[in-house]
Amino acid sequence: MEERRLEKELFFERQVLQTLCLTDIEQSTRALFASFTTSEQLFEHTLVPFCTDVALESYLYGARFSRLHRVMSDRDIKRAWIKVENEVVAELLDFLLYWCAPASEESLVYSCEHYIDRWWSEGYLNGMRRWRLRLWK
Repeated sequence: MEERRLEKELFFERQVLQTLCLTDIEQSTRALFASFTTSEQLFEHTLVPFCTDVALESYLYGARFSRLHRVMSDRDIKRAWIKVENEVVAELLDFLLYWCAPASEESLVYSCEHYIDRWWSEGYLNGMRRWRLRLWK
């Protein structure tokens, strides 16, 4: 039973990720976080891959949370997401604070929150679009 559920979850994730472009994630990462580091090599080989992983994780969370719209209101879904979002933002922030020396920690926190929320929203909207088009399997 558990194996079947895991198989369905992986199938769902592959389907949802088909519409996502990694170039968009990398451009978003560069736009938000490039100013916080002085080393281009560090940024390209360490920060971009980690931020991409976090964006993918947030995107998949959004797609999963979109399944809840049948039983919860948008406000309740957002409230449930905020609990998870705080953990994801803290993870990203800790990583960036370790590798970067931002002039303003507050601006880095804001950038992390914006980044996570953007990719969660993209995943949520994609999940809703798939539901409206009856593409759930």
